[in-house]
Amino acid sequence: RITLIPILIFLLGLTAAQVLNPYEEMPRNERLVVTGEITDNVTTRGRWHRTTAKVSAFRAYDDSAARWQPCREGISLYVDTTYRIGLGEQFSAVVYINALDTLDGTSGYARTMRSRGILGRAYVIPGRLIEQRVTDPTDLWDRVMRASKKTQQALVERLERVGMDEDELGVAMAVLTGDR
Repeated sequence: RITLIPILIFLLGLTAAQVLNPYEEMPRNERLVVTGEITDNVTTRGRWHRTTAKVSAFRAYDDSAARWQPCREGISLYVDTTYRIGLGEQFSAVVYINALDTLDGTSGYARTMRSRGILGRAYVIPGRLIEQRVTDPTDLWDRVMRASKKTQQALVERLERVGMDEDELGVAMAVLTGDR
């Protein structure tokens, strides 16, 4: 009878954690409407602007009456260059959330991205960005971080204009900005 008490306490704690955690995991490979905020500097390569974003809510695309599900997932976001996006902007878009790899999250890349808080990848193609808004952070820490990232982005843009080859540019950016 004494051995049952720790098991019951564990099960009660597990149940409480499930009930008290209002955040849902986004389904993979389904069309969703997501809303979130761009959390990192934007880099452009070819057809895509690449950045990271924190998704705050999602719902099924084909059910406009569906309830928005709160979420806190970080994603790697690729946005078509027909759109202009920037750090700190809030957005709503129609996307598919893809897995980071095809090995069910077991690759080194997927483990590294998960350790950075990135759990999926999404592409915003032309016609799928619903709304974007520029907001000012209210929290002092968020303002400091955004100013720091904007300064870092300005430094990267200046380095790109210098005319170094790609390898030299990569090393200079890593040393001066800490960018990987």
